[in-house]
Amino acid sequence: MNIVLLADKKTRKAIETEVKKNPNITLLGTEMIIRANTINRIAEHHNPHILVIYPNVPEKDGITLDDVISLLKMKKPNLRYVYVYGKITDLDTFREKAENLMANGINDIVTDETQLVNVIENPMTADDVHNLIDKLQEEQAVEETAIEVEEETAQEYEELKLDFPVVSSLTEFDIDKVITISNNTEEKKSITIGITALQHHLGCTHTAFEIATVLSKKNTVALIIADNDTFERYMNFHKIGTCYAQEGLKVQGIDVYPYEKLKDVQEEYSAVICDFGYSTDEYKEIEYSNCQVKIMLCSSAEWDMPQLTNYMKYPKEDYVHNVHYCFGRTTQSRFLKFNKALLRSGFKAHRLHNSPEWFNPRKENEEIYRNILGNYIELPTVPKVKRKLIKVK
Repeated sequence: MNIVLLADKKTRKAIETEVKKNPNITLLGTEMIIRANTINRIAEHHNPHILVIYPNVPEKDGITLDDVISLLKMKKPNLRYVYVYGKITDLDTFREKAENLMANGINDIVTDETQLVNVIENPMTADDVHNLIDKLQEEQAVEETAIEVEEETAQEYEELKLDFPVVSSLTEFDIDKVITISNNTEEKKSITIGITALQHHLGCTHTAFEIATVLSKKNTVALIIADNDTFERYMNFHKIGTCYAQEGLKVQGIDVYPYEKLKDVQEEYSAVICDFGYSTDEYKEIEYSNCQVKIMLCSSAEWDMPQLTNYMKYPKEDYVHNVHYCFGRTTQSRFLKFNKALLRSGFKAHRLHNSPEWFNPRKENEEIYRNILGNYIELPTVPKVKRKLIKVK
């Protein structure tokens, strides 16, 4: 097999030495910089059977690695590509890259460089890559479960300490101005789930629709969009005048209402999900505090963590420890880094993954929602009142 390496200068020598040990592999050459003439050099000068790619090759003349792959596919449609990804430090990042490579017909993805020669001789399939991802996902789940089990044995909460820099310009955060603790113990016929956030644009509405999708499989579900601006934008997106939609919508089998309808419909469904978003309205915060299940979406950015830390230091432990703190758009390693501190301090933390579609949650997110909701996944049936809702296709 004739191969060409596309690798930086630092990587080149070790790999050249390794492949030259194999009598079945002929190394035609190594390209160490991506330039305007790199494509022609690979396709015409070298003309290999296989191109082994390392992702950190310097790029010049405005030509990227993606350009090289795309143009080579046109010039040499039968050329095989082996992509050396290297050690996986974050599963989400790897999955995204692997899916992109497989979409381009590249299934040979090397995560252990000692296995490069073996992969060159034994081509991988898409199933091999998916099996690798599944295996890593299982290992990650075991690791996170082990941490949770370990921390659950602790009888006392330790002082909350997160390894993030203090933001000196942060204004003092007073939770009493945000959350009102209610002593209302009146039993309700249905469960109410509240979703909120300390910062803007963390995905409350997206998360609310995902949870509604999970619960709607075995329950009657209503979704309340508490922010009128968000509800109006949602109507505009579906080209529906807001004056016609005040009675509610039916979207993918889920009944969606504006905040004003909360009291009217609260007893008509097994589960009512309230998307409070980022809200400082006192009357809406009272509703959030009354929810049986409270979810707070959190930012893991360094500049936002002090605000979350201040929130968690609120002296009403029976309140803040019953909130489920969900982090999105963060890596596994980053989440695990501060999740250990949160668990030791008695907080329930979860890592949400990006789902491309609201009504098709990723499997990992479904498992998180089921864990949060526990016995509420299947609720007693509540007789549903017939309402004339606008159906959205």
